[in-house]
Amino acid sequence: MFNLLISALGACFFTYKAFQLLEFIYVYYLRPSYNLKKLGKWSVVTGSTGGIGKGIALELARKGQNVVLISRSQGKLDAVEKEVQALGVQTKTIAIDFTNFDTEAQDKVMKVCKDLDVGCLVNNVGLSYPYPQYFQDADMSRLVNICKVNCEALVAMTRLLLPQMQAKKRGTVVNMSSIGGVVPHQLMVVYGSSKAFVNNFTINMQNEAGSSGVTFSAQMPMYVVSNMSKIKRSSLFIPTATAYAKAAVKHFGYSGLLSPYWSHTFYAGALGQLPWAILDPIIAHTHKSIRKRALRKYNKTK
Repeated sequence: MFNLLISALGACFFTYKAFQLLEFIYVYYLRPSYNLKKLGKWSVVTGSTGGIGKGIALELARKGQNVVLISRSQGKLDAVEKEVQALGVQTKTIAIDFTNFDTEAQDKVMKVCKDLDVGCLVNNVGLSYPYPQYFQDADMSRLVNICKVNCEALVAMTRLLLPQMQAKKRGTVVNMSSIGGVVPHQLMVVYGSSKAFVNNFTINMQNEAGSSGVTFSAQMPMYVVSNMSKIKRSSLFIPTATAYAKAAVKHFGYSGLLSPYWSHTFYAGALGQLPWAILDPIIAHTHKSIRKRALRKYNKTK
């Protein structure tokens, strides 16, 4: 009887793993790109003047989407707007500082977006540490702003634009998370925790509002060439923002959590199979090494 039970449990386990493998193959290699035009004519992208945000805005334009560009600097918005318009689509810009996304700033967003056929909201704007730091050493205002930008702004933007998507019964909300939201994140505790919030918010919003015709997804990139990562050269596991955006937009319109760039997919999948007891010292060592180099550079400059 015991042996029969073990055999049954083993069969269930291997069936589950086989299902996971088939789902993985379908999602990343067989599932067709979603026709975003069916959701709406306009996409809204926050944090759209650099890195992943700019890459996504340009890729959406290549797909024929008109784009509302939202970021802090009007000068940078104007420059990106020219690049997006060169791809033959319409644009609108909104200069917003998401560390102070108050009622006045929210009204500013709605004044532009309320009459647009918005089908896609990309909550990309994000803030991280200047370099890995121990919690007690980090600047308090920086920690508060990470929460404001990574969590509060995402909630507010979703709350602002979701009703008009639900009224049409079509739309998608894409939240830019990080692999840091699902693995240990010593020396970047608040950043990792803010991205765990993004993942949890996405899952629960899909469960709550997915039946209204709007899908919710969160993407969990690893390192990408950008000002935030301070990485300037691409490699096998570090794509350019343009390469990442091409992979990312392919999955817009579908629900779920994923890491879309091909090398991130395998690496993140491998990390997901390891217990935190193994991952924690590995990631802690990596962050301590980055911190050491950053402090050395800072002291040299000083």
